[in-house]
Amino acid sequence: MTTTNKTVKLGYIGTGIAARELHWPAILQLGEKFSIQAVCNRTRSKAEDFARLTNATRIYDTVDELLNDDTDTVILLA
Repeated sequence: MTTTNKTVKLGYIGTGIAARELHWPAILQLGEKFSIQAVCNRTRSKAEDFARLTNATRIYDTVDELLNDDTDTVILLA
């Protein structure tokens, strides 16, 4: 079995309280295993705030745009 140290690139749909106060602290504790690459929220300013917090490099206005991104997996928080 081969073990890789690949960082899993996450996309977030929904960047409210649960993302900020539950998910983000847990991801920080996992170190380099995960990174948030792309975010999307109905309210653009909330997506921008979460992107700044997490160092996400891409902010999308629609779910379809985020789903077409090259993230490894997407977290949906509604």
